[in-house]
Parts: sequence; C-alpha cells; structure tokens
Amino acid sequence: IMKELISKKVILVILSLLIFFSYIIIFFTFNEYRLIDYADHDEGFLLEQLILKISQFDLKQSISSIAEYGVEYYYFKYIFEISAYFFDLNILSIFKIKVLINSFFSIFGFIYLHKIFDLLNLNKIFYYILLLTIISTPEILFLTASLKPDLNLLFYTLIMTYYFFLKSSLYNFKKDTYFFLFFLCLSLSIKAWALPFLILIFFSKFNFLYKITFFHKVIFFLILITSFLLLNIYCF
Repeated sequence: IMKELISKKVILVILSLLIFFSYIIIFFTFNEYRLIDYADHDEGFLLEQLILKISQFDLKQSISSIAEYGVEYYYFKYIFEISAYFFDLNILSIFKIKVLINSFFSIFGFIYLHKIFDLLNLNKIFYYILLLTIISTPEILFLTASLKPDLNLLFYTLIMTYYFFLKSSLYNFKKDTYFFLFFLCLSLSIKAWALPFLILIFFSKFNFLYKITFFHKVIFFLILITSFLLLNIYCF
C-alpha cells in the first residue's frame, strides 16, 4: 500500500513540476506586455479585458471587443485593486501573477482528480495513463499555465464539482451536496462549457425535497436560482 501511495505522489509531483516549468517559460519569455498579443492573440485579448476592469490603469481598448470573455475577471479585479495599494503593480506583473494563480488551480485540479480516482477505486494503471496523456499533449501543459480559464480555473471547478458529487452520492453527506452545488454554480459563472454538468443534479442520490428541513430546501433552491443567474450574467 505504501509503495502504491508513493507512486501516486510521484505522478502528482511530476505533473506539478511540468506545470511549474510551463509557467517559468512564460515568466521569462515576456519582458513587455504588448508582446503577449503578438505571441497569442487570445492571451492579449484576455489581458486587456482584465486591465480595463482594474481602475488603476489608464489603458485604451485596442485588442478586445464588445464580446467579453474571462468572466472570472469580475472577481479577480478586486484582488488586484486591493494589492495595488500595497505593491507597485504594472500590466506585465499582473499578467504573470494571474497566470501563476491559474497554474496553481491546474495543480489543485490534478490533485483532486487523483482523489476521484481513489473514490472510484481505479487501478493504478490509470494514474500512469493520465501522466502519459499529459506528457504527450503539449497543448495541455501550455493551457494549464495560461490566462485562458479552460484548463486551469474551469478544469479545477469541474473536477471539484464531480468530486463532491461522487462524495455526496457515495456517502450521502449533506455538506458534500452543498459543495457540489457551489462548485457547479462557480463553473457556470466561468464558462458555459459547464452546462452538461447540470445533469448531475438529477443523478444525485441525495433527495433534496424529502425528509429534510425547510431550511435545507431554501438553501438548495437559492443555490439553484443563483446558478441560473450566474449563467445569465455569463451570456450577457
């Protein structure tokens, strides 16, 4: 058992180092924020949208358009606005900090993906298949350390959604069900690609409407309504 645990930890360490290595490449590649758009237009597009939301910078809109992406920037802008009172932040440093945050979410996503494998009692061969898949697909590593939320923020929230869905279904704990609904709502607020995960609500073993208190019913419906409101905000 100890040998198997060590092998799983080694795989996680390798994945974490690969993601960190991807971030280091990005960190030392750019010494001027305008180069980001030349290297990857989507990155430049997202960076400009983030900077436009932060009140400390006088930047004219030139790359991005009316159609907005990166809805999570409405959350992260407050972090940078508060940080600007204590640190001398420029556009390039904000880019590197945000990519670093996204990279950590990628690592946490893989950690909880391993926990899902454990919950499903999968053979350890699947852990090695996962590692081989990541190593053989450079695009995955490129996107884990990126402003794009697909393989970092959304990856993490969807992994957490499925993780707490499994826990609530296997052990029928109410708190795990609420975590499941919370991360589902968070996923929907980041990107509409999370929509298929709504179907998990109908497969949950926890009965929301039978033999539970009125308070729990209120919480459930409030979270459900919030998910649709967040989806409308995203679509808007």
